[in-house]
Amino acid sequence: MSVKITSSTRVGDPPLWAVLQRKLISIMNETPELVLERYTKPNGHMLWPSDPNHADIDALDDMYESFHNWPAFYFIGGDEKFLKFAHKQFDAITEQFASVDTGYGNPVVVDGYEQGYDWMHQGEGNQLFYALNLADPKNPKTIERAKHFADIYVEESFGNYDPVNKVMKCCYLGSMGAGKRFLDGSPWKYESHLTWLGIPFHDVPGVVTPDDIKDPEKSALYGKIRAERLRDSDTAVNMSISSLVMNAYLQTGDEKYKNWIFDYIGAWFKQAEENNGIMPDNRGPSGKFGECMNGKWYGGHYGWTWPHGGGIFMEAIAMACESEVLLTGDVKKMDILRSQYAILREKAIEKDGVLYFPNKYSDPGAVQEYETGPFLTMPGKTGDNPKFGRLLEKDGWYEFMPYHWCATPTHLWYTTRDERDKEFILAIRDPNKPDYENLRMDGSKYLGGQDALWLNFILGNVPNYPEMIMEHNIKQVYTRLEKIYNDTQDPLTYTDSYLQARNPITIEGLIHLTMGGPHQLYNGGLLQVSLCYFDVERKRPGLPEDVAACVSEINDDNVLVTLVNLHPRFERKLIAQAGAFGEHEFVKAEYDGVETEICDKHVEITLKAASSITMRLYMNRFKNNPAYQWPIED
Repeated sequence: MSVKITSSTRVGDPPLWAVLQRKLISIMNETPELVLERYTKPNGHMLWPSDPNHADIDALDDMYESFHNWPAFYFIGGDEKFLKFAHKQFDAITEQFASVDTGYGNPVVVDGYEQGYDWMHQGEGNQLFYALNLADPKNPKTIERAKHFADIYVEESFGNYDPVNKVMKCCYLGSMGAGKRFLDGSPWKYESHLTWLGIPFHDVPGVVTPDDIKDPEKSALYGKIRAERLRDSDTAVNMSISSLVMNAYLQTGDEKYKNWIFDYIGAWFKQAEENNGIMPDNRGPSGKFGECMNGKWYGGHYGWTWPHGGGIFMEAIAMACESEVLLTGDVKKMDILRSQYAILREKAIEKDGVLYFPNKYSDPGAVQEYETGPFLTMPGKTGDNPKFGRLLEKDGWYEFMPYHWCATPTHLWYTTRDERDKEFILAIRDPNKPDYENLRMDGSKYLGGQDALWLNFILGNVPNYPEMIMEHNIKQVYTRLEKIYNDTQDPLTYTDSYLQARNPITIEGLIHLTMGGPHQLYNGGLLQVSLCYFDVERKRPGLPEDVAACVSEINDDNVLVTLVNLHPRFERKLIAQAGAFGEHEFVKAEYDGVETEICDKHVEITLKAASSITMRLYMNRFKNNPAYQWPIED
C-alpha cells in the first residue's frame, strides 16, 4: 500500500456528532455481559423454549437474530469481545436446536443448519452468520460452514435444487432437502393473525374470508388445496438464497457459486419477462410460473398475495440484483427491481396529495374486506375511511397504502445512483408521516428504519442528521437497558423473540455515518457500503479507538467523509477500504486543497492527536472482484 495521507487540521471544537458517536460505541461496549448473564445459560443456550416438550419448525431465526448485529458492531469498531460472544452464541444456538423437535420426527437443526423452512425467516436468521464471515473471514470453521451452507442449495444431492430446470423444489428448504413433508394436506387452521394478513388463495370453494376457515370442513379443503399448490412450487422469496451463496463466493472465489447465482436468478428474471414484466411469485417443477397455481403468476408462499405482499419479496429481488452487481460490476443488473416499482407506481392511486401503492394482488373481485393490520395504519384526516387501503381494489391489486418499504428503494438508488431511482423515492414520500424529515419512533426489530431520513441527509437536506441519529441511538440503548434492569418477566413465559426485544446493540446509524451506505436488508441482505475501516495498530477491522467518521455526501463517483481523532495526545492510524468487500477502487483523494492519486482499493490515513480531515474520495465503483480480505495481517 503506497498511498498514505496525514491529517493537518487540529480540532479546536470537536463536532458534536463525533463526540456522540464515540459515546455510543463506548456505552454499547459495556453491555454484552449484562445481556448474556441474564438472558442465556452459562453454555450459551437460550432460555426459550422452556417447555422440554416443545415441538415446532418455527423460531430458529429469532434465536440467531437476537445477536445478528454483534459481529457487525465489532466490524465497525466495537470491542473484540463482541466477536468472541457472537461465535459462542452461534455455536450454542446451533447445538441447542439440534435437540429441539420440529414435531415431524427430526430436530430443527440437522447437519449444522436449518432442516427446512421458508426463506423469509431463514434470511433473517442468517444475518448473524453473514456478519461472522465479514468480521472474521479467516476463521476455518466459518469458512467450512460458508461452503457447506451454500452447497445445501447449490448441489443437487441435497435435494433442494434442480439444476436442469434451475428451480427450487419447494417453498420450504433446508439441510434435509425440500420440505414437502410440511405440506401433507393437513387442515389449514384459523389463527387470529389472518384477520389482518388475509388468506393466500381466493378461489377455494366456500372460503371467502379468514373466518370461513373456522369451519372444519372448509379448513380441511383449504389445507388440501394449499398443499397441492405449494408442495412442488418454488417461491420468489427464495431469491434471498443468493446472499448465502454470495457469502460462500466471497469466502472462496469458487466459480460454482457465481454460476449458480447467474443460473438461478436468471431463471426468475426470465419468467418476469414472460409475465409482461411482472415478477411472478411462483415457479413449478419445469421452472415456469403458474404450473402449480392453475396458471396464475401469484399465490406463491410469501408472494404477491400472502402473507405480507410485495414488500418482502421485493427485498429478495434486491438481494439477487445486488449479488449480480457485485459479480459483474454492472449496475444495470438492478433494472428488474426498478421495473417492479414502475409497475406499482402505474397502479398507484393519488389521494389528498399522497400516492397509495398496491401491496398485494389476487383474483380480481375476489378479495373481501378484512381488518386493518398493525403495519398498515392509514394517515387520518377528517372524513377519511381508515380502511381505505383494504376496501379498495383495482384490477386485482389491493391493500393500497403509502409506500412504507423504503429500505429497498434506498438500496436501489444507493447501487445505481440513477436519477430515476431518486425521483421514485421523492415521489413516494408521505406528507402525513414525514419520516424523511423526522426520526421514525415506531422502531423495528433491528432498532432501525431511518432510511428515508438518512437519504434526505445524503441528498443535502437535514444537516443535523448525524447528531440526531447518534442521540437517538444512545436513547435506544438506554431504553433497552432500562427494560433489562426493570425486567420482572418470568423466563418461563418468554416467547421466541424475548431477547430480540432486549438486545441493546444498534448499528444502523453507525453504518450510515461511518460507512456511507444503508443498513443491510433485514431479511438476509449483505452489507452494501462505500467505506469500511481497519485499525493499523490493533490489526483488526473497524475504526481505531477515539476515531469517529461521517460520510456526508454520496455522489456518482465520489463520497465526502470526515474523520476525527478525539484523543488529546495520541495519533491513530487506519486503512480505509473502498466497499465492504473491496469491490470499489479509490481513484484519488481531495483534501486541504491537495489532490492525491490513489488507484487502489485501500488508502492509509494517519490522524494526529486532536485532529480531523475531510476528504472527497473519488471511486470506480464495482471495479474489483469482491472478497472477504483484510489489508492487514491479524
